[in-house]
Amino acid sequence: MLNNLTATRTFYLVDSLTGPSAGCAGPRVPATVTVYPNPVLQSLASPSICAGSSFNLATLPVLDTANTGGLLTYHSAAPPTPTNQLPSAVVQPGFTTTYHILSTTAFGCTDTEAIAVTVLPSPEVQIAPGDSVRVCRGKTLQIQALESGVGAPPIGYAWSTGLNFPNIPVQAGNIPNVTNTYTVTVTDANGCTGTDQIKVHTLNNVTQTAIASVQNVSTCGGSDGSIALTPPQRRPALRLRLGGRYPHRDNGHRDNLRAGAGELPDHGDRRH
Repeated sequence: MLNNLTATRTFYLVDSLTGPSAGCAGPRVPATVTVYPNPVLQSLASPSICAGSSFNLATLPVLDTANTGGLLTYHSAAPPTPTNQLPSAVVQPGFTTTYHILSTTAFGCTDTEAIAVTVLPSPEVQIAPGDSVRVCRGKTLQIQALESGVGAPPIGYAWSTGLNFPNIPVQAGNIPNVTNTYTVTVTDANGCTGTDQIKVHTLNNVTQTAIASVQNVSTCGGSDGSIALTPPQRRPALRLRLGGRYPHRDNGHRDNLRAGAGELPDHGDRRH
């Protein structure tokens, strides 16, 4: 038994006799024992990924200082075996996980190296006032991106409008019943990102209401005046305020009005 060989060596076998024929020996037969080197793996990187991201273990710079040219396989546990070999070098751990790289040469020599893939938390963001909002046409609304504090500061903001602040103004369009979507992406110091979006629905304004006709009172202090309004298409019935009073809701026509000034409050799409 030859143990602890570190290099290729040649040994000689001599067949000799004992007993009455002692001293007789055959020719020396050389026997060469070839020692193949083991791989010596060394990882040159400690990878980090953002939560929800994947990582290709095959892209890791792994140095074999013995230069054996071994085949690399990737495993989920130690010692590496065929049963714990990963089906793919691409992994997506939900938390920091250690993987094991096995190098196997053509002569069956092996070495392993453990690699920890660190999972960094990604920032979480929500837009206030919510996922959607209704705004009267032409009006301006302030919206705000709220980062939960999970991401590593400083936090950067990038809106689909091109602005880079937590709070931005958005303006409803001039065409009613149109929805615009605004998206914000936040990026933390580790390069991890989070996104959210808000839908802004443009509503009709009550200022589109037209006065169809006005009938003045016939006498001073009389109450036989009337007014007819034409609301926008598909609007609910309107209510007119005259002389500080609110008549009941109707279809836009009101009779028996006293003399005085009236106004129709602009409250967007709400019923009054």
